[in-house]
Amino acid sequence: MSRGRTLAASLALVSLMAGSCAGLGRHQKAPSKPDPSTAIALSILDNAVYLVDPVSGVRTEIVRDLTDFQSGFAAWSPDHNQLAYGNHGIYLIDFRSNQRRELIAGDRLSMPTWSPSGQVLAYGDAASLWITPIDVVGPYRIALPKTLAPIGMHWSTDGIAFEGIRRDCRSSPLCPSTDDTDIWFVQADGTGLQQITRIRQALEPRWSPDGARILFIRRFGEDRRELWVVKASGGNPQRVGTAGDVVAADWSPDGRRLAMVRTGDQAGTLQVWIADADGGNAHAIGLPLSGTSASIDW
Repeated sequence: MSRGRTLAASLALVSLMAGSCAGLGRHQKAPSKPDPSTAIALSILDNAVYLVDPVSGVRTEIVRDLTDFQSGFAAWSPDHNQLAYGNHGIYLIDFRSNQRRELIAGDRLSMPTWSPSGQVLAYGDAASLWITPIDVVGPYRIALPKTLAPIGMHWSTDGIAFEGIRRDCRSSPLCPSTDDTDIWFVQADGTGLQQITRIRQALEPRWSPDGARILFIRRFGEDRRELWVVKASGGNPQRVGTAGDVVAADWSPDGRRLAMVRTGDQAGTLQVWIADADGGNAHAIGLPLSGTSASIDW
């Protein structure tokens, strides 16, 4: 009987310790700051750039005093060691050396995107698409029709996808911009220009990691913005999830999840969300931020 009671007490103690350890696993402390190798880069336009932990939502500010709504658009290098962003010029942050430098100056330069090699950047000036190596300042312009203004560029092994704003060159030699936008594709040498969508309200393309699909935001009027996806070869786009207030979105590096910026519950705020690649299991992470426009890069 004594041995039986001792064994029972021992088993109870082991069970209690196991439960305690499991509890500790469920309630591990959130990281004090995001790890750049896995963090989401969140740009609140006209404000600041943050790194956001994709699990806890913990964030830290790494760039402040963005000058206008054309500034920000932070983009990770393929190895997640460097971050490029626009702020009246294109800047680079190297997290290995903790150094920051201006790559190229220009009041209207923004929206950088990295080549798959990590050695070249593409960016825009609201009218043209430019390319420059990161180790030599030698930008050159990709020739596009004057009826097309490229913004929101994203580079993959197949080429550069961009949001093409139609410009009306018939009514004025100044070719003013219209409200019609679609997703386009072009090779880095300027060849192979192709229109991917034909819905006139397609914004902010993001290649899937395997290059098979392009995620984008579809606008309906002034207020509704849904998440959609289209095959890289074109065809009929499909809606992703049910959100109607998506400000920006991107794939996770493995393509299994999505990061979204949506409008917050309070006016003038934004909230980061994480979801499965099909839009399911969506949940908010971290606290809301003040702002109305953003970009996100995972």
